[in-house]
Amino acid sequence: MSELDTRPGAPGGILQTDELGGAHWQYVKVAFGKDGEAKRVTTEDPMPVVLVDHGALQGIYQQLRIQTEILNEISGLNIKPGDV
Repeated sequence: MSELDTRPGAPGGILQTDELGGAHWQYVKVAFGKDGEAKRVTTEDPMPVVLVDHGALQGIYQQLRIQTEILNEISGLNIKPGDV
């Protein structure tokens, strides 16, 4: 059940919540943008996301591991991926 909260001090004077199991969960509008800006998420301007192929990440990790092994051989160090 949606509720409106008109307590003094609430931003703009009104908060909207949804009551679930006796707890009130605040409704919020999602926005994105650089510091000092807020672009509202709508169906026309959806939240920007980056989809990552898990296989591609494994390939990047493998290349990092190989480069780290080469660096360790050349320098005599014992760096492991994730140490940095």
